[in-house]
Amino acid sequence: MTQSNTDYCPSSIRIIKRVPRSDAYPHGAQTISRIPLTRPSLLLLGGGATVRSRDANYYASLIQEILYTNNVRDFDLYSAHYNFGDRIPGLDRANVFRQMGYTIKLSYYPPDNDRLELKLARMCVNEPIPHTAIRTFNIFIRPRLITRDNRLRDMDTILKYMRRLRIWTHSHGGAVIHYMGDYMRQEMSAMGFTKYEIDLVCKNLLVIGHAPTAPMFYNTFYHINFASCSDTVMENVNHMSDYLSTNAANVTPMYFGNRLGNLITTGQFRPDYTREHDARYLAQNSAEYQTLTDEGKLVFDTECNAIITAVKSAIDGSKLPSVREMLDGPSVDFDTLRKNGTRFYQIMLNDIRINRKRGK
Repeated sequence: MTQSNTDYCPSSIRIIKRVPRSDAYPHGAQTISRIPLTRPSLLLLGGGATVRSRDANYYASLIQEILYTNNVRDFDLYSAHYNFGDRIPGLDRANVFRQMGYTIKLSYYPPDNDRLELKLARMCVNEPIPHTAIRTFNIFIRPRLITRDNRLRDMDTILKYMRRLRIWTHSHGGAVIHYMGDYMRQEMSAMGFTKYEIDLVCKNLLVIGHAPTAPMFYNTFYHINFASCSDTVMENVNHMSDYLSTNAANVTPMYFGNRLGNLITTGQFRPDYTREHDARYLAQNSAEYQTLTDEGKLVFDTECNAIITAVKSAIDGSKLPSVREMLDGPSVDFDTLRKNGTRFYQIMLNDIRINRKRGK
């Protein structure tokens, strides 16, 4: 029997804003509950281990260094940390994929699988949408849609405000943004927006995902994802994952893209295949960055280009940049990435067809 709400502790989220160090804020971080809509803003949703303010501040300092080094400064930087309560992040992620139609086994050991299924059922009954996702929506999205007296804003104003916000996620942050997308569509429909209007608003929110433990395609928002084929944390995260990880040695930096989403990947980030899930290598002047393969450096350079271009366009308040504008840079040629992706995709489809004929 599923336990009642009285026995259940829901998840929660807190948001810090990066501020100058002072006696009041010695670590350069201030907890906030509201944000100005007209300011260009970047929100960071970190991995499942981001459970303290200092963890959120680590992500903020990492991304701030990239932007400040490239003279991008006139924006507000926010970062989240989680309290999962009785939610289990791994089950959250499994549930995201199940909702997308994937068959996900929680454990291959039957007693453990049964126990985890009961835990997941309890989570879904007591907290169908994680409060982490609801709170994120309420702080960063809802005020862009309606006024304080609950009147719908006009579409031009909504799009103007949406284009001021950018989101970057790592690992579990991808699951949070996926849940928030589902909740946002439900809420906008209840507010009276049409499907066309909902789609339009959602596609004006730019999300950059690093190693998301959530579906990398069929995204609600304008998504660009970065990942390593050798990232074992991301196993089974999309239909191509088995093929990509099996053939990682043959994967050069490449771009897959269509109306369903965008992915930049390569065979491995590091020579020894360790810590392929980390985001710390984004700091291009760090010792960690120097441990990457040349291909790994190229993918992280591409992600840095995307972050910089995304925030610059939020400052300008202009239309969202194209994928080419996001990825191109001094060491990155978008046409080469796309050509590599197209060639590999055709080889993959051909291999899959051959294996199906053989009954594999």
